[in-house]
Amino acid sequence: MAIPSIPSSLPQAQLGLFGVAMVESSTPKANQSYVQVWVDVAGIPNLATSTDSNEGYTYSVPEHLTQSGPLQVGMAVSVGFGGRPHCVGIIVSCHTELPASVEGFNPSLAPNRIKPIEALLSDAPLFPAADLAVLKGIAEYTGSSLGSVIKAVLPAKLLQQAKPQLALCPEVVARSPRSGFHPTAQQVLAALDDGPLSPTGLQRKLTLADKPFKSLIQQLLQQGVIQRTLRWQNAAQAKTECWLVATKTEHTAKLPPKQHALLAWITDQGGEVLKAEALSQASRSVLQGLMDKGVVSLEERNGYGVFDARKTAPLHLTTQQQRVTETLWDAKVAIQINVTESLEPFCLMGVTGSGKTAVYLELAKRCLSQGQSVLILVPEIALTGALAHRLEAFFGPGQVIRWHSNLSDGERATAWHRIQTETASLVIGARSAVLLPLPNLGLIVLDEAHDASFKQETPAPRYHAQTVARLKAQQHCCLVVLGSATPDVSDWYRAVQANRLLTLDERYGQRPLATVQCVDLRMDNRSDTFQSPLASTEPEPEKPTAGSISSGAYGQGLSRDNIYEQAKPTPPQKPSASSASRKSVSPALIAAMQQRLEAGEQSLILINRRGFHTLVQCGTCQQTLQCPDCAVSLTVHRAVQNASNPADPDRYCCHHCGYMATSLTYCPHCASRALRKLGTGSQKVEDELHAAFPDARIARLDRDITQRKGASDTVLADFSAHRADILVGTQMVAKGLDIANVTLVGVLQADSSLMLPDYRSSERTFQLLTQVAGRSGRGDKPGEVLIQTYNPSHPVIQRAMDQDTVGFLHDELLIRQDVGFPPFTQLIRLILAGEQEGELRQTMEATLAHLKAHLVSVLGEKAKAISVLGPAPCLISRIQGLFRYHLLIKIPTTPIETQKAGHRAVVEFYQSLRLAARFRTVLDVDALSLY
Repeated sequence: MAIPSIPSSLPQAQLGLFGVAMVESSTPKANQSYVQVWVDVAGIPNLATSTDSNEGYTYSVPEHLTQSGPLQVGMAVSVGFGGRPHCVGIIVSCHTELPASVEGFNPSLAPNRIKPIEALLSDAPLFPAADLAVLKGIAEYTGSSLGSVIKAVLPAKLLQQAKPQLALCPEVVARSPRSGFHPTAQQVLAALDDGPLSPTGLQRKLTLADKPFKSLIQQLLQQGVIQRTLRWQNAAQAKTECWLVATKTEHTAKLPPKQHALLAWITDQGGEVLKAEALSQASRSVLQGLMDKGVVSLEERNGYGVFDARKTAPLHLTTQQQRVTETLWDAKVAIQINVTESLEPFCLMGVTGSGKTAVYLELAKRCLSQGQSVLILVPEIALTGALAHRLEAFFGPGQVIRWHSNLSDGERATAWHRIQTETASLVIGARSAVLLPLPNLGLIVLDEAHDASFKQETPAPRYHAQTVARLKAQQHCCLVVLGSATPDVSDWYRAVQANRLLTLDERYGQRPLATVQCVDLRMDNRSDTFQSPLASTEPEPEKPTAGSISSGAYGQGLSRDNIYEQAKPTPPQKPSASSASRKSVSPALIAAMQQRLEAGEQSLILINRRGFHTLVQCGTCQQTLQCPDCAVSLTVHRAVQNASNPADPDRYCCHHCGYMATSLTYCPHCASRALRKLGTGSQKVEDELHAAFPDARIARLDRDITQRKGASDTVLADFSAHRADILVGTQMVAKGLDIANVTLVGVLQADSSLMLPDYRSSERTFQLLTQVAGRSGRGDKPGEVLIQTYNPSHPVIQRAMDQDTVGFLHDELLIRQDVGFPPFTQLIRLILAGEQEGELRQTMEATLAHLKAHLVSVLGEKAKAISVLGPAPCLISRIQGLFRYHLLIKIPTTPIETQKAGHRAVVEFYQSLRLAARFRTVLDVDALSLY
């Protein structure tokens, strides 16, 4: 195949993997500019070619890319990286001269060796400079790479929108008559005359076989006749959905019966419904008949998160709500006027049912009227639907953008598109929404701000949404409000110190708080009553130690694959005191629920463990069956039985790594069949309530349910509409629910979280009990709460019964001050994981010595104020086959200069830590858990 050679007047090209010509400049130009680019390449750690790991890689800027204006931070570009052309990157900084840090790091990196940017992919920044500064701040604070922070916020497919294309090289084709090309090559050039094509599209157009096509394209690329380019498609365009709006409801009696019934249904739904929902009620011809008669009209609206919501009446704030709202608004105005005004978040502590959401709505309305965006964060994805419905009802359909991890790629792309294009956005979301680059940000609200779900535990970056909100406040000068009936101890303490505490101490409409009583399970001597592990006479499950974990919970030498093959079963033995007959719901709670059913009222039952049974124990050797990869017991999940699969077996699951077994009939340690399924989860409670109330409508809400998309919204909608009488759930039902007909709340196993070896166990227990108690009696009917406990005299239980939040906070602060925990210290965990426990322990001890030496060298005498505890096995000492050890670093929070210096020194040590690849390292700043 004869192809003309490249004209000699063209510069020599340097070919990459795909044959893209990159031209080296011989000498740097006087006005040459440079940018630092974060590059999205799989397997690349995205560390800089300098000592600053957050600054990206240095590239020069060709003149033709600046003809329409200088490049800006946050723009997407195409660059060559590591021999690979057309990698997508984002500009993280711009420079008018070569950054000194790069030259200092690598003296041989001359300016003429720096690669130029290949192409500009976005006309506008994906991240404004202020938001990119926030992302850099997160990376710096948490010790994470900037790349991990950027990828945490971008829609999954946004950086994959740059598609390779083949295009003509004009300067080559202009000098070379096409008659000199091979006929097949001429077909390629003719096909590209109308514009670039993807390789697949070009091959399909030419109808060439794979091998000759690739050979031809490679030759044309090598000789510079054609070139590879990128076609950039930014986030997906906003999706639209078809809505039906009732435009005529009078004089419709003469409509055919089916049309009349459909119109009545649409009217009952508020006069506006999705077309798809209407077609589930009637045929397409019936609907078309209504449209032809002008009774209903068809409208297209923004999709993904538009709700069927009736517009509510204007807010009528109480005197307390008005006072709090004006105080917050005055503070916001002061922030905008005076840049030296305090940006410390406000802590809004309002009892459950006091109307904190009404305050958020009023503040949001004022911000949106001034063209400012509003971000409202909730701790659970399941809560976004209910609150979004309320926001839509107040602000109108299509005004709310939802953002959380359960959205599809298309939904996230559409939400991103709206945020990028709308002047002011109202966003409601879970933790990750705080990273979004909202324009003109005026207000951030963290509802139920005490919740630990606002902390990202894994994967990196391990940020807390409140930390990000503080960084955004500094960059955008916006107002941050932390709302909760049970504030985090540290948040409350800081708010008191900074005079930023606001309170709502009475319920809306002056409704009384629910009465709280304890059901003392020690007084219940029925043989079929569930017994607490504290009161059980059965042998306790053997707790694994660091030295015995290597053999696994399944016995000596048993692996994940041969766990059931090596043990031979013995004849069945009758287990003693089987838990199968025990009931987890006390007679007192059953009687109270019966009263509610008879009165047409609803009940809420909290059991903060999912599954059916929480552990399996051998009645012969007393071993607890654990996950083969983690040091945790297996949880029994009962499969849903149905007519098509009536014999579904139980599933034995690990909630940490996802391991699941379906055939567990004998003990792998001693081969006994005397297996006892102990403990109670939400599935078992639901099963017991079905047996106790066969005619009641019972629903369940836990993580197993919410894994199905939209299931949580359906469950909560059914319960709110009283299509369910009893709702059983885990902690996600303890907050955010405002259902007037719920008059009874029952709490099972209230003691369980108090026994956890964690410094926040008392705080979490109090918050959970107080929050769930607040779900009862929110309407005109009085509420009641029954807490089942074996320890009713415990101070935390007593404070929760009294719903005395301030008293609990004072008690807990005294304890924290004595033992040196937050808010008096900052906690940082350094975690190492590895396959060999002995080697891991030795490495951790060496790391401890190096850390102490580093702190002394950096801080001098100030290092004495910092205490480092450990190394010790983590409370869950093995996860996914890796042993885990940790160090706990406690840095005093006063003086603030010492705290900042200590924090910075620890992060620097972590970033400089170089261990063998077989070890995994994690830095958890502001640790909320010791697991």
